[in-house]
Amino acid sequence: MARARRAVRDEKRHARITTALAQRFGAEPAPVCTKPATLRNLEQLALDNAVEGCVRESFGAILATWQARAAADDVVRKALVGIAADETRHGELAWAIAAWAEPRLCTSARGRIEEARRAA
Repeated sequence: MARARRAVRDEKRHARITTALAQRFGAEPAPVCTKPATLRNLEQLALDNAVEGCVRESFGAILATWQARAAADDVVRKALVGIAADETRHGELAWAIAAWAEPRLCTSARGRIEEARRAA
């Protein structure tokens, strides 16, 4: 649970950092809107984790790592180095959740989750 709470704090910090970067370059991003958490069953949680965590967080880690290495601007580079490290941890957390949750599901639910992960 501590890793999940840390990830939430990281994402809030990422929103502040990227908003500041956008403003630095003359853009005004839309405010971040979140929905209240709802209770979900294990399959719903595993499905969301597969797409948002395993795929998108892992891709975000790879992308931020590349962008940090390629950035010509020192401020952008520094921001992306931190975000890349955070996103890497988030991807690792998602894969750990998948390893715990998915074996607890029936075969058909595991198939739906694998298909959603592939599609994402």
